[in-house]
Amino acid sequence: EGMMPPGTGHKVMHCEFMIADTVLMGSDCHSSGSPKFQGFSLTYSPPTPAAAEKVFAALADGGKVDMPLGKTFW
Repeated sequence: EGMMPPGTGHKVMHCEFMIADTVLMGSDCHSSGSPKFQGFSLTYSPPTPAAAEKVFAALADGGKVDMPLGKTFW
């Protein structure tokens, strides 16, 4: 209590679920003002860098890339 900004009490910081042998992760985005729900974020952890590049290229083809493929702190 007291550590989270007002209005963030019902947001999801991190979730994780499995589809077959694939782990997907998601979270609510930080927003302020009058936010509208217009989607969500998912994280996919492929088994190899080559698999990551293949999936990224397939999703980017016709999709909107918000963040290029690259290493992250998690």
